[in-house]
Amino acid sequence: MTYIRSQVGTQYSAKEAVLTVLRGARSWTKKQFCSRLVAQAFESAGIALVPDSNYCSPADIKDSPNLIAVENPTVLVTAEEAAFWEDQLDIPQRMRDAINTVLCGARKRDPSIQTFDDIHEYLIKHPEHDREFWRLVETSGHLSIWAIEKEKDPWQYDLAHLSDGPANAIEEYCWNVLKNEHAGPDRYYVNRGGYRLFTLQADLEFFRVMLDLYERLAALHRLRVDVAMHWLEVNGHLAEQAPSLLIPHTPEWFEVLEQWDPPQAMMTRHAIRLAGTPDVCSVCGDQPANDYYLSARYRSAGGVDTLRLCRGCLQIRGAMGEPFIRFGESDR
Repeated sequence: MTYIRSQVGTQYSAKEAVLTVLRGARSWTKKQFCSRLVAQAFESAGIALVPDSNYCSPADIKDSPNLIAVENPTVLVTAEEAAFWEDQLDIPQRMRDAINTVLCGARKRDPSIQTFDDIHEYLIKHPEHDREFWRLVETSGHLSIWAIEKEKDPWQYDLAHLSDGPANAIEEYCWNVLKNEHAGPDRYYVNRGGYRLFTLQADLEFFRVMLDLYERLAALHRLRVDVAMHWLEVNGHLAEQAPSLLIPHTPEWFEVLEQWDPPQAMMTRHAIRLAGTPDVCSVCGDQPANDYYLSARYRSAGGVDTLRLCRGCLQIRGAMGEPFIRFGESDR
């Protein structure tokens, strides 16, 4: 799914689709056609459907030994249900329209740009065009679609509104939210981490506004998860989850930190290597250092809210509005 999302807005290549049928040249561009997109998406997940994912036909995919036919794949809906969905605001289409607006504008500067990853690479090489690309993403509406979605479905973010709906439907929704949460790294956190790196690599407005966007999206995602979990708990469908803290400098801690804040993860690993011990401050590498956690009301929308801190960094964090609490002490 991550790969598919990254390809939204990519141009269609009728020429290369025809070459697939004609078994023509093997050179290929980053443009897409239907069977190539499917094969490359599976390949990105480690599943080779066909020998050559860059040039394959629908028939090649259909005949892949790694696929099986699904019987009765469609679901019939009533006329009333169809009318209901036709009246709903199509948020995914708005997102596609915004992405296409950005990419079409970017291609006027460089026709080879196919995805946002290409924009990132282009801006690193050509920072003088930062304002132009920043204006593209701002005027496209891409930065404000989250607000439209929140206004459309406010019940996802408020336990009181969530409880107003039919219990069976709510329960299914809540379980699906938690299921998706455990399916793999959340894309908002991963993208936030990527833009955190870009803002350090190149101090560009485009990267800063995208970092702000994904921090907001991560916060909204965290709120949806918390509301869904709380509903299941208060309605007796899920045992109350005891809060757990990631122990600083453990593999689990680094796994989360490397998604949320890659620069911080790299700095901490470097400090540990220099000291030859993990018992150092996560920020500056000094000793002695103790493990601390943030009070719930100060925690970020995602990522890591525990650190191993020396006395000086603890004081600095407190002055910055992050009053860390030592492990073993209660959160008052």
